[in-house]
Amino acid sequence: MKFLKTVAGAAVSSLWEKVSGNVVVKDTDASVGIGTDDPDKQVEIKITDSDNTAGLKIVDTTDATATYLGQSANATYLTNNNTYSGSWAADDTGVPVASLLLADGIYLQTNAAGATAGTTRMLIASAGDVTVSTGNLVIGTAGKGIDFSAQTPASGMTAEVLDHYEEGTWTAGFTAGSGTITTNTSYDTMAYTRIGRVVYVQGQAIVGSVSSPSGLLSMTGLPFTSGSFNETADMSSLSFSLIGLTGTINAVQGVVGSGATTIGIREFTGTTYAEMADHMIANTEIIIGGFYMV
Repeated sequence: MKFLKTVAGAAVSSLWEKVSGNVVVKDTDASVGIGTDDPDKQVEIKITDSDNTAGLKIVDTTDATATYLGQSANATYLTNNNTYSGSWAADDTGVPVASLLLADGIYLQTNAAGATAGTTRMLIASAGDVTVSTGNLVIGTAGKGIDFSAQTPASGMTAEVLDHYEEGTWTAGFTAGSGTITTNTSYDTMAYTRIGRVVYVQGQAIVGSVSSPSGLLSMTGLPFTSGSFNETADMSSLSFSLIGLTGTINAVQGVVGSGATTIGIREFTGTTYAEMADHMIANTEIIIGGFYMV
């Protein structure tokens, strides 16, 4: 099978020819027009039916589903199972739809099976803003996140990727240098929020009972192990409020050191620190708030 063309003053030549079952263009200067007799590109498809805006349809071997490439209302679309003409029209009402729509921005849309209105899930606007309209932006690989490397960093910068967010609860407990301090299990649940490497903790824990406690007082159960940094940059101090102690103390300090899941709680005497586990009794309340780094 051959498609022929004539050129004034020249011999008849083949434009397309069927070769080994394939139709090939023999004339490298030729353009192909579908729906137009004046194509200005190598291939041009002109939509002539306002009710059928798909210029290209690709079907599977069973004709059950199709992929469409079309243009309508100043929008270009690539979609499965439906066509677009200002609104979507389902081809097979039993098949859900995913669509890429190029208009005043790039729209990623999905439709439920049989739906005739696309739901925009994400938009990349012409100005560059990205909007996730429904659902969550899921970081699928640990250690990946939002990269802020386009900013001007401080001289000591070590990372510019925000790679972690988490919130939840943790269970507080107490230890003493000697003896025991047992929490009231009705008042030992604390809260935390982690943003990047910063962990904020807060809550109230109440002592249930004690048995001759003395020495270093610690609160246990921090949700993450604290980090290790250069020199003493890994030290953090948290705020404490204590109610119902035995004896008199001056001020209370809470410290998280390197590689720790505990908060060391000490009394500040005005010039130095002193251990204070012996001040704990049943029903002592400890309220904390502060942050440390991992």
